This record gives sequence, structure tokens and C-alpha cells, in this order.
Amino acid sequence: MTDQVVDASVVFEVLAGGGTAELRRRMLTRSSSAPELVQVEVLSVLRRAARRGTVARRDADAIAERLAAEIVGFPVR
Repeated sequence: MTDQVVDASVVFEVLAGGGTAELRRRMLTRSSSAPELVQVEVLSVLRRAARRGTVARRDADAIAERLAAEIVGFPVR
């Protein structure tokens, strides 16, 4: 499959359980690359969402744990 580059907003949506089924499928079945600071950028998006109240604190903690567990080793471009 074709390599795709993902940004923080896409990674956040997928980790938060959002996005379309097609987006989640592509993230799981395609080879993905991300910017070097994607984890920091996702945490920034997550912090902003938690401060605005669009993500509950316990959900934010779970998303941060998923980020640490699932995004380690993402190829950087």
C-alpha cells in the first residue's frame, strides 16, 4: 500500500475514537509516517481539548496512554 503522512489532528482523532471508519481503516492498513514531533503535537491538541472540556480528563489520560503505547516507533519524515 501507499505510504501516507499523518499529522497530529489525524492521530488525535483516531486515538480519541473519532474520525470516519475509513480513516481508522486506512490508519490500520497503510504504512504511515509522521512529523518528528507528532507525539508532542498530539499532546498539545489533547491538552487544548481537555481545557475546553471537549474531552473529559479521564478520557484524556486514556488517550495519552494510547499515544505512548501505539505511536512509539512511528517512522519520521
